[in-house]
Amino acid sequence: VSGEGVTKKRLTPEQMAQRLNVSRRCLGGWARDRIIPMIKIGRVCRFDLPQVMAALKQHEQGTAKR
Repeated sequence: VSGEGVTKKRLTPEQMAQRLNVSRRCLGGWARDRIIPMIKIGRVCRFDLPQVMAALKQHEQGTAKR
């Protein structure tokens, strides 16, 4: 029962791509390149919105310094 709140923040690849206004292919590439964190449970992939936003912000700051 206490795990219910945790799963509400986890988004499907479709939901996350829509939130970020990118394609699922782009999202998959970012996850594969470890730019954003992905949670994989069996064959199901989920994304935690706050973690993804933090990772993208950190990646953006890292690439801006180049």
